[in-house]
Amino acid sequence: MYANQITAQSIVDISTFNQGNNQHKYFKDINNNFDAFIGTWEYQNGNDIFRLHLHKNEQEPYEDDTSIMYYKDEIVGWFELLEITTPTGQVAQETVIHKSKIRWGANSAINAGATDGIEMVGIIQDTSVPFNKNNGWFTMCDITLTIMSNTTPIQAEWIVELIHPAFGSHFNVPTNITMTKIN
Repeated sequence: MYANQITAQSIVDISTFNQGNNQHKYFKDINNNFDAFIGTWEYQNGNDIFRLHLHKNEQEPYEDDTSIMYYKDEIVGWFELLEITTPTGQVAQETVIHKSKIRWGANSAINAGATDGIEMVGIIQDTSVPFNKNNGWFTMCDITLTIMSNTTPIQAEWIVELIHPAFGSHFNVPTNITMTKIN
C-alpha cells in the first residue's frame, strides 16, 4: 500500500485516455468495447495450435514511485502453443509446447485495450523465446486483433509486429493469421 493513495475522482470513458491530464481519473470501459474480445481465441495450422486467453481487469492502478496516479480498465491475458498428437490406437490429445505466464510482477503476457469493439491493440511479451538478460524483457511486440464482420463463429485478424530490436529480434507467436473465438 502507498501512503499517498488517491481515490479516482472522475470516471471517464477509456477512449479519452491520454487526452489531457490523466491524473485522478478512472478510465473505464463504459461502453463495454472490451466484451467482444474477452474469451478464448484459437488458430490451428495442421497439428499446431496457438490459443489466446483474454479477460478484463477493471480499475487497474497505475502509479509512480509514491502514489497511484490513475486507474484504467485493460484487457489482459496469456497464450499457449500446443501440438496435437495421436499415439497409435489412441485418441488425439493436445501437448503443451509453451504456456506463457499469466502474470509476473505487474505485467501480463498480453496487455491491451479497445475503444470501438472492433479493434484491440496492445503488446505481447513472447515468453516462448529466451529471456533477454541485457534489457530484462522477453521479446515484446505490438499486437492487433481486428474482428471480421459477418463471421460465424466470430473470427478476427491477428497481427504481431516487433516493437524495436532492443525488445527482441524474433518471436514464436504467429502473425498475420485468422483466429476463431471458441468461447
